[in-house]
Amino acid sequence: MEKMSVTNELLSIPSLRDEIYNRLRSRIISHYYPPNYRFDLTKLEAQLGVSRTPLKEALHRLENEGLVKIRARRGTFVTALNTIEIAESFDVRNILESASAKFIVENATDEEIDALLELSEQMKQLLDTADDYQAIVEEYIQLDYELHRLLISYTRNSKLISFHKRINTHLQIARVKQKFLPQQSRHTQYEHDEILKALKARDPKKLSAALDAHINFSKERTLKALRDLEENQ
Repeated sequence: MEKMSVTNELLSIPSLRDEIYNRLRSRIISHYYPPNYRFDLTKLEAQLGVSRTPLKEALHRLENEGLVKIRARRGTFVTALNTIEIAESFDVRNILESASAKFIVENATDEEIDALLELSEQMKQLLDTADDYQAIVEEYIQLDYELHRLLISYTRNSKLISFHKRINTHLQIARVKQKFLPQQSRHTQYEHDEILKALKARDPKKLSAALDAHINFSKERTLKALRDLEENQ
């Protein structure tokens, strides 16, 4: 593994703990810190210009989300997910989202539905204007993550939202470095259109069915991409 250059990235004091957490979380999701990466806490302190206490607090937050593993006397590592765990995470996400359709339909305001439609339009424009598809995959997946995050937030159920965030973050990590073809994401757009059409009509049964179909297709695409990646390594 290439050594990462240590640069001065001094963080502002007011929200120091949150800034450390958000920066490390973003870098784990983007694979800047790849699966199984071992953190050198001394170097990380110097790189971020922080002390050990807020750094460890941020790492414990990441551990609670399942993004890192802290092992006594061995170190802190970025979690590596295998295909079985990813498949199971998709199944749990499917249960959460499909079963949430009733609450989403009941609670989402017209303005919130419009926000989802606008986000979906951003995703379409990103695909339509991209010269290099692989250069926009990470941004596209982040928008996809945000669409589903907003959808679940409309349930107004804090425990459901928290659990969904943890599951969906793991799946984002699994997807972000895979080589999806343009037609695959265009099919994803079609699936999103069906989800939003059902929500716009405030039809919980159609929304649940659309979410179930979308997540099952996402599961199949992601697992196939992972298997292809493993075969080529």
